[in-house]
Amino acid sequence: MRQENIDFLVNNRANFVRLAYKRCGNLYDAEDAVQQAYVKLLTYAARLRDENPTALFAFIVRNESINVHRKRHHVEDLAPVLELPAPQPAELPAELSDAIERAVAGLASEFRMVLAGVSEDKPHRQISCETGIPVPTVASRLYRARAAMQQVLAEYVRA
Repeated sequence: MRQENIDFLVNNRANFVRLAYKRCGNLYDAEDAVQQAYVKLLTYAARLRDENPTALFAFIVRNESINVHRKRHHVEDLAPVLELPAPQPAELPAELSDAIERAVAGLASEFRMVLAGVSEDKPHRQISCETGIPVPTVASRLYRARAAMQQVLAEYVRA
């Protein structure tokens, strides 16, 4: 990329900030996006063709402003969640707890193994390694175990 093209882009910085502002909705974020776009442009300047540097830079600014906006809103969306206290486990009624224990006890041992792994928040791959069965088999056994549990617990709900 030629020096006069880079000078032109730097001299028209205000136009690019306005473009980024339309995406970000915040002047500080827009300026950050344009700054990151300049860094990206200068990093790859040697490899770029001089066909239409304004359009290329506008494209980079647009993408960087979207990235800045996403990052900012992702952090803002998580802020209230991070401040919440950890949820306490709900106390199950004794009858329901007994029904769940009976349902699990009534399952075949291969289903109980898979359910035990899932109850410990283990991924299917880890359960597969520990039990020596393929991952798809773990998934199908989990599906069948859940279906059997649903049937037994549906009877509890009807009673």
